[in-house]
Amino acid sequence: LTDFEGQRGAIAREAEAARDNVKFLSCLEAPCAELAAAPPAAVPALLPRVLNCVRIVWSLSAHYNTPERLVGLLRRIAGEVVARCAAAVRAHNPLAARGEAGVRAAVVALAESIAACEALKDCYARTAAAVARALPAARNWEGVDVTPVFPVVEAFLQRCRDLSDVCEAQLQFVPAAAASPGDPASPDTSHSDQG
Repeated sequence: LTDFEGQRGAIAREAEAARDNVKFLSCLEAPCAELAAAPPAAVPALLPRVLNCVRIVWSLSAHYNTPERLVGLLRRIAGEVVARCAAAVRAHNPLAARGEAGVRAAVVALAESIAACEALKDCYARTAAAVARALPAARNWEGVDVTPVFPVVEAFLQRCRDLSDVCEAQLQFVPAAAASPGDPASPDTSHSDQG
């Protein structure tokens, strides 16, 4: 009976913690849904709201404010940003882009993806600074090891930069658009030079 009473108390405590977690994590639902549907160009504008919700959870939640849970939330957000950017890059397929317009579209997708990933890092730094100003040292994010959060972002950024270099090289070899026959700027290849 003693063991049963102890288990019943633990279940009641866990149920209360779950209710508290749902209450605070629900503030992340709408901004994360927007993030999950956003193209890379829209991601930087959405990130401050998402990270402010993470800040609310950290500051006010009684149970979901541990470093491990914070890192877990940040990893999911970073993973979603990379997933949105990767989908946009795949849609323009930089390595298979044909013609100048296709390569330039891939360059734009890569630039937007790079900007989105950089915005995530900048937004995290600003939010961490705001938490440090608002909370005592024992409760701010300076002591939280966030190194597991950003390696996937850094690796994706490097791939995007490498693909951007490939696209820039491709643009040098894309055939020029067909010019009109009377255009003096275009070489006239219809006649051979007979001297």
